[in-house]
Amino acid sequence: MIKKYFLLQYKLLKRGIADFGLHPLAGITLAVLLFTAISVYLFRVASYASYLYVLSATALLFSLSEKERNDFLSIIFRTRDYYKIRLLENIILAGPFLPLLLWHHCFIEVFVLATIAVLLSFHRNNSSVFYSIPTPFYKEPFEFIVSFRKLLAGFIACYALSAIALLNANMNLAVFSLLLAHLLCVASYNEPEPEFYVWVFKKNPKQFLTEKIRTGLIHSQLLTAPLLILLSGWFSDHILIFLGFQLLGACYLVSMITAKYAAWPGKLNLPQSLLFAGSVALPPLLLVTTPYFIIQSQKKLNSILV
Repeated sequence: MIKKYFLLQYKLLKRGIADFGLHPLAGITLAVLLFTAISVYLFRVASYASYLYVLSATALLFSLSEKERNDFLSIIFRTRDYYKIRLLENIILAGPFLPLLLWHHCFIEVFVLATIAVLLSFHRNNSSVFYSIPTPFYKEPFEFIVSFRKLLAGFIACYALSAIALLNANMNLAVFSLLLAHLLCVASYNEPEPEFYVWVFKKNPKQFLTEKIRTGLIHSQLLTAPLLILLSGWFSDHILIFLGFQLLGACYLVSMITAKYAAWPGKLNLPQSLLFAGSVALPPLLLVTTPYFIIQSQKKLNSILV
């Protein structure tokens, strides 16, 4: 049963890669190469890369402790098999991070991450108390209400990283924490909404996109402005740099919103994802990709908005 479970997960992974527009083998190879390249780059330019790795891996491991998922597994499998699956899943998920940490002689981080992976295999979010985390976004529902609650740990991590940057007078870490907060805001637009959520707007495509961009910029500023003020006040000599990255984050958000509706009602396909990723890596490309996404999104929205 355990073998069949992991074979099923592998087939689902291949199907997801194929839906993305890639051959499964090419997709897996590309993911490995990108992960390795990003890892090498981070360890070269950031002294805190090992901590970021442990934090990222832990966040992924916590996602496997989701209540509904584990309730389903505990019903299907015997208790012993259930914990075997949880342990193997955690080892597989933490697996890519451990060799790179070992390569960079981060032995303490390896021990911490391995321990977390083992301990979390016994953890299940069994909370029976249902509550909603309050947000300032209730007047404009959907993207930021959902993403804020899902990515709350990420935003807390951004502010924690900024505190570390202040204590250590680390300008690079400060910039990274601000940019990471903006990328979390960008991630709020990763999931397409149902057609009904778009259809209810009594607007034409141009008005709809304008309203979405306006709302997204306001909400992203609510989340990042306190961080900007804090860092700019501490590193007052570099305030223009922080303002520049704040503007860059806003440009990323506009590009992501238009890219989302260029692919709507589905997710971004491979060419669109590469265009957006290229714009993130080389910001001047935003001058080309964003107008392109605007044109494509208006064409897609014309089918449902009048």
